[in-house]
Amino acid sequence: MEFLRSIGKNTRLVWVLILTVACLYIVSPTARYFLTVANLGPEPTDAQRASLNDMLEEGGVVTLGLDLQGGVDFLLKVESDKLLRAEMQRTIDRIRRALAEDEVDARVELARDANRINFRLADATGRNFATDAINEFGTTYDVTGLENIAEGEVVLTPTAEFTAAVVSDAFEGALTVVRNRVDALGLTNPIVVRQGQDRIRVQIPGQTDPNRVRETLLRAAVLEFRLLHPEHDSAIIPFLEGGQFYEGAGSGIVRSDLLVTETDPETGATTQKLADIIPGLPAGYELRLGVFRKIDPKTGTVAEEVKTLAYLVSDTVDLTGENLNRASWTIDPSSLSDPIAVNLEFDGVGARVFKDVTTANVDRRFAIILDDMVYSAPNIREPIPNGFCRITGGFTQTEANDLSLVLRAGALKAPLNVVSQAAIGPSLGRESIRDSVKAGVYGFIFLTVFLLYVYRQSGAMAIAAMGLNILAIVMFLALTNATLTLAGIGGLLLTMGMAIDANVLIYERLREELEVKPPRAAITAAFARAYGVIIDSNITSLLPAVVLISFDVVQGGIKGFWLTLAIGLIVNIYTGVVVTRALVEHYYDRTKTVKVGELRFLNNVNVPWMGPKLRYSGAVVSGALTIASVGYILIAGLNMGVDFTGGIVAQAAIPGKTVEEVRSVLSKEFEDTRVVRIVNSEDFLITLSQGGEDNSADALKAHFEGTISGAYGTEAVVKSVQSIDAGIGAEFFQSALWMIAITVVIIVLYLALRFQLIFGVAAAVALIHDVFLSLGVFTLMGKAVTMDIVSALLVILGYSVNDTIVVFDRVREEMQEHPTMGLRELFERGINRTLGRTLFTGVTTLMTLGALLVFGGAALSDFALVLILGIVFGTYSSIFIASLVAYLWMEKKHKQTGTPAVTAVKTTRSQVSMVGATGE
Repeated sequence: MEFLRSIGKNTRLVWVLILTVACLYIVSPTARYFLTVANLGPEPTDAQRASLNDMLEEGGVVTLGLDLQGGVDFLLKVESDKLLRAEMQRTIDRIRRALAEDEVDARVELARDANRINFRLADATGRNFATDAINEFGTTYDVTGLENIAEGEVVLTPTAEFTAAVVSDAFEGALTVVRNRVDALGLTNPIVVRQGQDRIRVQIPGQTDPNRVRETLLRAAVLEFRLLHPEHDSAIIPFLEGGQFYEGAGSGIVRSDLLVTETDPETGATTQKLADIIPGLPAGYELRLGVFRKIDPKTGTVAEEVKTLAYLVSDTVDLTGENLNRASWTIDPSSLSDPIAVNLEFDGVGARVFKDVTTANVDRRFAIILDDMVYSAPNIREPIPNGFCRITGGFTQTEANDLSLVLRAGALKAPLNVVSQAAIGPSLGRESIRDSVKAGVYGFIFLTVFLLYVYRQSGAMAIAAMGLNILAIVMFLALTNATLTLAGIGGLLLTMGMAIDANVLIYERLREELEVKPPRAAITAAFARAYGVIIDSNITSLLPAVVLISFDVVQGGIKGFWLTLAIGLIVNIYTGVVVTRALVEHYYDRTKTVKVGELRFLNNVNVPWMGPKLRYSGAVVSGALTIASVGYILIAGLNMGVDFTGGIVAQAAIPGKTVEEVRSVLSKEFEDTRVVRIVNSEDFLITLSQGGEDNSADALKAHFEGTISGAYGTEAVVKSVQSIDAGIGAEFFQSALWMIAITVVIIVLYLALRFQLIFGVAAAVALIHDVFLSLGVFTLMGKAVTMDIVSALLVILGYSVNDTIVVFDRVREEMQEHPTMGLRELFERGINRTLGRTLFTGVTTLMTLGALLVFGGAALSDFALVLILGIVFGTYSSIFIASLVAYLWMEKKHKQTGTPAVTAVKTTRSQVSMVGATGE
């Protein structure tokens, strides 16, 4: 009872307990979901999948990302410029038809750069008709030269409004179609989101067939119905190889001289297409290729396939897929050669059109064209009044199912291009979970031992606050139905270390206050003085997240890192200021004592940091290291990863092989090969950069998988492959530079607002020093710079300034309390009195990052390494760079103007004018 009464007196503790119970309640569905996932086998049953879907539909569940359960990840670019060209081509066709009706001879064509239409009359007598035809497009095109249409060239350029509308419609249409297609696949928890202005991110956890997903997503699915030539069997003969029909196909193989071979720049695959100019075509008709297939009835696979049949189709489209209402597939057991068909049902408008066309054209053949390929051309035996139609074409069951779902989802008006693709096997996902759990456990153990050893009972309270911090983060993720990625777990581990930072700041301050004040007053003073520093530290760490999200460049796993880190930083303020204070006050109310340990480190030191010897030594060392790092980067260049150069990153298990053996096999096929063995495993991290324009990321991926399979057979397992197109690299690099520059500027402005411009600029100099030094050492170690590493550099910008804030805040406090003290002594007192805190906060964060580096797996090792370098250099630079720059600047200002070196110094809550501070 006494315990409950003591809790009742502590209002903060009551609220902490209420919020903790609420967190547990909100997190419980996530815990149930994780337990269900943990008990799944390699191939989940339909009942297990249904159970998982039910949990997800209920909401409030933090799901596992691709890197934790396997799946595919696509970054698609909407080729809106191609749609704009298509719209311009339609304009050209309309102008040509209008001129043909009036028998006006003119040349109308798309300019070579495809951004305008060129028009020139062959006969000036038709200028009035031509002017009328062009004026129809006055609202969508800027027309120049119309006044001289009889003699000169007229140019039609799409207006900015028309271009913007086409681009917007292209993207929104593509986004809707992609979402419909992904939903139609019936997969668990797919993610389809917009990224940037013209990209779509598609993530499908658990999917093991990326090629099927890719084909489903990228297929244009343009469905058309056109009549064949009324005398097709005789009219097609001149275009056939040998003039013969292919048995059972309803047409023959097209002449080889009418075909051209094209290479797909994305996949490297070659296809045969019709030449642009086909002489001898009947007026009003076009030549189209068709496909003929035979299915093996025993295996259900394609036994024979021909893709070069020739058909003469009308240049008028009678019906399109826009009027399609339903699509499904069926099996006709009576047909042994072609048993699988796709059934179509049109809406009211489509049914009426279908009825009219079939009624008017009985005994003519009607071509069903999908993505410019004729799949079948049945004869119209009688009018079809109900709007039903069937497509056959030698489909397998999978093909028919996928075709029906893409037809239901609608056609893509603008083509899509894959700029990056990743496939992660489920075994790698399980290993990632194992590695991240191991890193979390070891990090928690390290922190627990450290806190209990240094702070005793108060350390136990900090551990409890850290546990509530993690619980609150998971609660926020659950409320937003967020996805937990491997990098997100990394953010969670880093947040653990940063949560302890706040407690270290409080406890070290509490130790000082207990030396001069009674316990109750010391508790109040310690939390009041630490509050401003905690706020500043967390806000400056949050600023890079704001910049990164604003640029909307980084997605996937690393965005999960920023999400958990951002939430954790916000929660840190609650756990550090509210939870820890509630626990400390409750302990004091119960025991009338405050225990913060007896171990003191660097207490009451008096190091002359701003003295000539130390400050110049620090400046020389810092300058030399920075010059060496910048020089190395300029001379040797950054080792740019595939995010910037294009290529693939793969993780493969190759038992019994060394790094040199694997590199030797791959280097025979690929010029730029990097192979790294993952610690404590038989896995290798393999990077292959894109070589030339014809060496696309997808072609590189296929070549790599073929090489591995050919060299090692089934003993090698490719666990994950990420391919990135080179075209996006330059954009990523530019975005990376802007993100770093803008982050530095924002931090400077914030510190200038909270302190003085002098302090902001000093901190910026230190931040630039930290970034270049971290990047230089990282590059010197032979590591590749990726967008993940850029993201880590942003973390450094936000986090390394924390130590600087602690020092500046103490210097500011010393200025307030000792306005007549010399400037050098003020800075040295500020640094010396925070030295223990600076070291302890760095140690606690390095403990979690060390666990992440050693036990977190290959995906996060380089990320953790950069952060460790940044924190080490940041701790050093807070004294030898930031403090030194601020001190020298203020000292110079004092000597030049004769005014007090410190004026209008802001406190954490108000602005106080200071006098004195006469320098050294």
